[in-house]
Amino acid sequence: MVVSDIGTTPFTYVIVDREKNTRTCINSPGYPPLSPQELPDGIVTKILDGAKLLYLDGRLADTALLLAEEVKRGKA
Repeated sequence: MVVSDIGTTPFTYVIVDREKNTRTCINSPGYPPLSPQELPDGIVTKILDGAKLLYLDGRLADTALLLAEEVKRGKA
């Protein structure tokens, strides 16, 4: 877990309309964005420890790439 003393946490609400077969996503990206520099190697290893799946949503591309590269190296 990465804890910051400032900022807001990102979140997304998904609203599903089953009658119209539609969905609406309301996203708050959070601030400031999590950067790769905030994830030293020891933290990355801890985050990925025991993970069976890494799901990336396309946000925070640099940070997502760091995690994906660690998975590729076999740290998850």
